[in-house]
Amino acid sequence: MAFSFAHISDHHLLHNEDELKLGFSPGYAFRKVLQTIGNQLAGEIDFLVSGGDLVETADFESYEVAKRMMGLRAGDTAPGPGTLNAEGLEGLPIYFLPGNHDDRENFYRGLYPKQVSYGLMNVGFEHKGVQFLCLDLSPEVKGDMSDETFGSLSARLTDQPTIILTHHPLVKVGAKWLDKYLADDLDRFWDFVSKKKVLATLSGHVHISYEQEVRGVQVMGTRSTAFAFAPQDEKLICLWPPHIRVVTVDGERITSRLIEVPLD
Repeated sequence: MAFSFAHISDHHLLHNEDELKLGFSPGYAFRKVLQTIGNQLAGEIDFLVSGGDLVETADFESYEVAKRMMGLRAGDTAPGPGTLNAEGLEGLPIYFLPGNHDDRENFYRGLYPKQVSYGLMNVGFEHKGVQFLCLDLSPEVKGDMSDETFGSLSARLTDQPTIILTHHPLVKVGAKWLDKYLADDLDRFWDFVSKKKVLATLSGHVHISYEQEVRGVQVMGTRSTAFAFAPQDEKLICLWPPHIRVVTVDGERITSRLIEVPLD
């Protein structure tokens, strides 16, 4: 049965919705993204995935601000879902991945209050016959395909169609200063998943939208809802429109499109 979902990432929300970083308001941009999803996608998508770095400084208060913005009814344990209740998104399920800016304990306490373990979030959920596997590559800026994470990957991948969700990217994106943060052992990862029924991967972290194919697997990243990075070797912050990626799954066929969110 065909279905669609939306992927957003790297919100970097601050201690209040109006607070600025480098003259930019992540809260304002995130609100615009939620409004766009509510106006354009509420009847089309089954759920929303937030791909990590929900907040900038991972104190518990920042998560409370994020929850109020979303009208979030938190899920019990990871990966949820929680439920949105703001900007025309009443009742829409949402799944959160942690990023390197997310303190694992505060992340779980804020978003999954009945979670008893605060370690790496290597978990999964199923939707209409498709497995979604959330892999937590590291709480640090550089990815690490640890034995724990690879063990979870090995244990969960079967013959079921699967989409892998990560915060850290799984491919180079054409920017040397970002590509140096790739996990060192991704060849092992691709050797393994190419033999399984992995339909696609979705990632954040680099604030850049991209689409590639690796060994028959679609590999996608989604631009930050906050500030973007230019895909070049030197760091350059850009005030480009946030992206929402809409992914449609039809059997084992994956298609996607990007929606740009104007900030005026």
